Formats: sequence, structure tokens, C-alpha cells
Amino acid sequence: MKIIEHYIALTEQFTVLEINKEFLVTRTELAEVLYCSERNVVHILKKMQEKGWIVWKSGRGRGVSSTITFRKDSKELFLETAITWIKKGETSKIFSFIEQLNHNQKQAYYSILPQAFGFHEISNETEKMDVLTFPYFRQLFSLHPAYVERQSERHMVSQCFDTLIEYNLSTNIFTPKLAHYWTFSLDFTEYTFYIRKGIYFHHGKELTTKDIAFTFNQLKESPMKWLIENLTNVIEVDLYTVKFQFLRPQYYWLNLLSSPKFSIIPDQYGGMTPEFFSFKPLGTGPYQIKERTNQQLTLETHPTYFSGRAHLDRIVMVFVPEIEHYVSQQNFHGELVTYFPFLSKQQAPKSFKELTRTDLSIKYLMWNDRSKTGNKNPQFKSLFSSILNKKKLVASLGGNRYVPTDYMSQIVFEETSLDPLDYNLEPITLTALTYNLVPNLEDLDWIQAQLKFNNISLNITILDYQDFIDVKFHKDVDLFYSEFVREENNLASLLNLFYCETSIVFNGLSQAKRKQLAELSRERDGIYKVEHLLLEENILLPLYSTSQVAYFHESIRGTSLSNVGLAPFKDLFFIR
Repeated sequence: MKIIEHYIALTEQFTVLEINKEFLVTRTELAEVLYCSERNVVHILKKMQEKGWIVWKSGRGRGVSSTITFRKDSKELFLETAITWIKKGETSKIFSFIEQLNHNQKQAYYSILPQAFGFHEISNETEKMDVLTFPYFRQLFSLHPAYVERQSERHMVSQCFDTLIEYNLSTNIFTPKLAHYWTFSLDFTEYTFYIRKGIYFHHGKELTTKDIAFTFNQLKESPMKWLIENLTNVIEVDLYTVKFQFLRPQYYWLNLLSSPKFSIIPDQYGGMTPEFFSFKPLGTGPYQIKERTNQQLTLETHPTYFSGRAHLDRIVMVFVPEIEHYVSQQNFHGELVTYFPFLSKQQAPKSFKELTRTDLSIKYLMWNDRSKTGNKNPQFKSLFSSILNKKKLVASLGGNRYVPTDYMSQIVFEETSLDPLDYNLEPITLTALTYNLVPNLEDLDWIQAQLKFNNISLNITILDYQDFIDVKFHKDVDLFYSEFVREENNLASLLNLFYCETSIVFNGLSQAKRKQLAELSRERDGIYKVEHLLLEENILLPLYSTSQVAYFHESIRGTSLSNVGLAPFKDLFFIR
């Protein structure tokens, strides 16, 4: 055990409710509490006394009572130690310490852990680093741009990579990014992009069209291959000019190029294996990955970033399982300076400002078009859709559930006047599959209870996220419950939803239905026809859109929330 663990074990044993109170104790009793010899007890107590944590007065003789006075509150000591560990990048020690405690102790120490995060400086004679550390409730998966689906991974990709162009939601136009200019043919089969000079990847290599050609050629073997199946050639005209040629008109090419999933990666993965690149990739973005473990992700600024150096030198995202259950207003103490990205709506704590972004994603149900169970009757699917009271679901469960919706492309809801109890259905049992996320389980439990009134039994199967998106093996499932993450560019979002191989919608469709969608994609407005088709046939059942509330200490400036509900790090800075 570490010295802090010994100290907390003693304070728990003696139920220390106040410091500077004297307790009678023998070395034999202390040895039993600390699971060590009496000789080692003396060594441990000496260390604690040197640190000023206790006052120890030894009784003379074996078995004679001594006195111990605790001078340090155990939770304050833990907090000080946790801050030190976080600054050193040793967050694994925090979890190793907490996880060996009993249930009540775990809750107590997790509840104060949020106070360990925030802003601090690392200074010496030659440099000063501004560091922001914040907790996050789950670990990250692959950070290869083409493979990201969830909001957290997409956000990190946008911090570490760049796209050829950007889409400006407020003006509804495309703007330059890595490319400063572009042209396209009248028939939309050829696009030419002119690349900025002097842009460097995190490993120091300058960006050229060789990297762009590699990016799009490897996409042909990625989950994005359906989206670029008509791409016949990527021509490196010169080091800074690249030409894309297509078999058929590619009306949505600019939309796709603005998506983070089409971010530019270095030629040959910058010398890495594809697997290691997915874990710790190289991009051209404002931040580069310094360290990644199961406990935390550390980003450091890209000093030569072409669009201007970020203000904060280091960002540390610490993965704290279920920390959202422990963070509330009572955890905001003193001059805590930090950022909490995942809290539910509540009154903004003192010294904190609140930012909200709505319509981030859409939660939905989808019928498994490849199911062997045979529950494909159109009339039954229509009745099933009518039974679901989306408005009541949102109102009952609250949280980040924002408003009900009947569409994926827009937030529009028409309330039905039908009473679900009017349906007299024969008993039927369905199976729904989702991934392990608390709101998903809450939603399905609520839907399960509502369906029960209509003789529909719903069995719920829960998988880890990585297993969930591998739906090609889930042919015995009737329904999928998932989330559609919206991007700034709505068309790019829909294309990813309907044609990306890591999309639940794409994977849940039969080969015949996929072929039908592929034909529609060739039309100028085909993407909206795809949505209409899936909604009309009740294959896709949108439920509600989500919102996100974040709290920033008033000393943090440059704050905003991106389309995934997280703060872009590049513009953040602190005033002192």
C-alpha cells in the first residue's frame, strides 16, 4: 500500500470526523489495520509524521497504548495527491487507489475527484505551459478519420486533422482550408483543388498531393468505400494541385470533402502501421497527440499550425468511468477553474457560465431489414410507429433529450391524435439491440414498458460499442437502437448515415434495399429521396434530437460548442 492509502485506511478505521483529535491506540491494532508487522507500523507512522499528517506519541512497552492525532483531512489529502498525479500524467494511480476501496468509499472519493481537474501552469526558466485538464465519462475508440462514428471521436479528429475545405453553416457556403481554391466541371465529373504551401503534419513533413492521393486511395478499402465508388482517378498534377475524376456526376463531392471523415492523413500513415495510426494518428490540425493510454489522452499544440497556433499548450482528457453521476453543483467549490463537457441541464454554478447547443444528434430505432425473424409486415411496422409516443418519452426522461422529431434531415414533429391503447394486437415478442450507454438503456426500458400495453414484449440486448457496429452478424435481431451524429453539413451527415459501412442504417439494410439506395444516390436530390423511402416504409423511426450543456469557469475565454457538443480547443485561453 502507498503511504496515502495507509493514512486513509487509518482515518476510516477510527472514523475521523474532525482533525486534531487524539485517539488511543496500540501498535498491534495499527498493524492489523495496515496489514503489516509492528516494526513496519513504526516506519509508516514516522513517514506520516515527517509529512505533517499526524502527531504520534508512542507508549513505552509492548501492548501499551499510544496516541495518534490526525492533522490532515483524508479527502483533502486525496485531492492534493490526485492533482499531483494528474499534473504528472499518472492518472492510473488515481483509479488504482479508488478501485481498491469499498463501495461507499468509492462513491465518496469519486464525488470529490472533479475538483482535481482544471487549469494549471508548468513553468521553468525557459518556458511556461498553460494546461487544461478535464474529465470525460468514456474512453475513445479508433481516431482514424474514416472510422469515427461517435461524437467524442469525431471531435478529436477535428482537433488533430484538417479537411480540404470547410462548410460554414451560418452562410451555407464552402470555405478554403487545406485547399485555397478549387474548380469543377459543368457535368460534376472532375474537381481540381489547389493546396496551400507550407502546411506541415505533426511529424514535420510538408503536406503535398501525394498525401491527398494516399488518403483517398486508402478510403477505397475503408467503410467509406460506397461513398467514393465512382472515383476513378486521383491525379497528382504537381506537388500542390490535385484532380479528382469520377465515372458519373458527383453532386455531393464538396459536401463530403467538408466532413471530418474525409480528413487528410499522411502518405503511408506517416510510417506507422494502420493499427497504430488508428490509436495515435498524425494529422495537420492545431493539436497533436502527445500520449494516449487507457486512462487519458494528452494533446499538445502544433506550433507551426498554418491557421495560427492554439493558445493552450496542453489539453488532457482523463477518462473517468461514470463520472457524470458524481458531478453536480455541489462539486463546484472555491476557485475551481475548469470545463465540464457532459453535464445535464442545471443552474449554472457560481463563477461558471453555461453554453448550450441543440439538435446535435438524433436517437432512432431501425427495423433490421436483414432479420430472419420475419417481422417485416408493413402494416405492423406502421402500427408500431404509431404506438411510440416520442413526445412523452422526451418529457418523461428529460436529460439531454431535446425535442421529438419525425425526420433525420430536419427537426420536424407532427403529433398524432391516435391513442396507442386503441390497437388490439396479437401478442408478439421482439428483440432490440443497442450499445452500452445509459440514455440508450433508459430509452429502451421506457419503450419496453409502453409496448407492453399493446401485447408487444421487447427483449433488450446490450453490447459494447465496437461489437454493436459490427451488425453483419446480428441477423436474429428485430430492431436496432442507435444515434445519428449530425455534422455541420447536413448532406454529408446523411450520406454517412445511408452509405458508410460502419453505419447501423447501412448495415441493417438488405442487399436489395442497398441497391435501391445506390440508384437513388445518382440523382441530384437523391439523398432526400433515400430518407423519404426509409421513413415511408417505416424502416427508420427517428425519435428525438439531443442537446448538450457545458459549463466553463468564467476565466476561460474563447468558448464555444461544436456541432458535436464539445469545445473546440484551439481558441480557448485563460485570463488571470
